Amino acid sequence: MPETAPPGKTFKERWPYEGADSNYLAGPWVLFVVAGLLGLFAVPLLIGRALLAVPLLFVAIFVLFVLVTVALGRATGKRRSRLARLWKVGAWFFAAAALGLAIELVGPFICDAACQAAVRDNPTGPMPSTLTYLMLIVGTVVITILVDNWGTSLRRRALLH
Repeated sequence: MPETAPPGKTFKERWPYEGADSNYLAGPWVLFVVAGLLGLFAVPLLIGRALLAVPLLFVAIFVLFVLVTVALGRATGKRRSRLARLWKVGAWFFAAAALGLAIELVGPFICDAACQAAVRDNPTGPMPSTLTYLMLIVGTVVITILVDNWGTSLRRRALLH
């Protein structure tokens, strides 16, 4: 007996679970790669240091971010999609600044303990900077996943109202 295709015309209609998986993996992986590269190049540290150096710029960006958030609830169609993307960029920017500041605060404690242990126990052991880079890379990827999910749900909630 020959097998027939499940009912439906499109891949998503025939296999909804696989369609949902393919949609998720088709787009966001680029974000993960970009986030990893931004972490590798220490962009969150740079943004965090810039926050301390020029706080008025961050206040202006925050006001713009709040305006985008308010406008997102009132926008329709293509404008809503563009505002959602802009919201995601702004949210990532502030989350990256927070990550950079957190690593700035935690970094010296890790380096001090790791440097002392490395010199005393194993001079060829891993460098403390490796831990910092791992925190940066993993942190930026996690921030990207969270911001992408929050921005998408925020856009969808705006569609419901």
